[in-house]
Amino acid sequence: MTLKRPELERKAGIVEAALAEFLDKGYENSSMDSIARRAGLSKGGLYHHFRSKDKILLFANEKLSEPVAALMANAVRRHSAAESLRSYIRLYLKYWKDRPKELIFFFLSMTRVLASAEVWHLYEQYAEQNISFFQGLLHKGIRAGEFSPHDTRARAVALMSALDGVVGYLVIDRRLKPGEVGRGFYEVLIAPLLARGRVRPGSDQ
Repeated sequence: MTLKRPELERKAGIVEAALAEFLDKGYENSSMDSIARRAGLSKGGLYHHFRSKDKILLFANEKLSEPVAALMANAVRRHSAAESLRSYIRLYLKYWKDRPKELIFFFLSMTRVLASAEVWHLYEQYAEQNISFFQGLLHKGIRAGEFSPHDTRARAVALMSALDGVVGYLVIDRRLKPGEVGRGFYEVLIAPLLARGRVRPGSDQ
């Protein structure tokens, strides 16, 4: 069922309050009461939208994933698989670099994976979505003659793991720039796949 906009706006306000509460106190030390107060709601008003902290966590992660899914959809529509990957890597790193609080929240929610079957399932879906996205582009590149044949699933897992690993360092180390890191990723993980004679996307050659 599609949520009406006023309800979506109320839920967005609750998620914003919960994000601030979790970052201030930690997940375990936050309560539904404190989230309700920060959101300007009664406890009953909060429970009308979310039955627990985990439900807020799930909804927040789903909303955070939507812009990333849009980046994937845009990348898939490009003609060149190599250009799709180059562009996606750059935009993905920039997305999280520009949203440090959301990134901290994202990492915070990962501590709930082992304790909550629902959150665990969400991350399983997230991982498989990312692997399928990268693997699909790699297969596309092979079929088009852009990439040499290789183990696409292994490369997809490596890309997903490396990207999700480095976003934290982009926030921790201000000297790291998304553009420079993105170019490094492309040179190390994508450029070696280019079939002989293929020109790298963005190259002046």
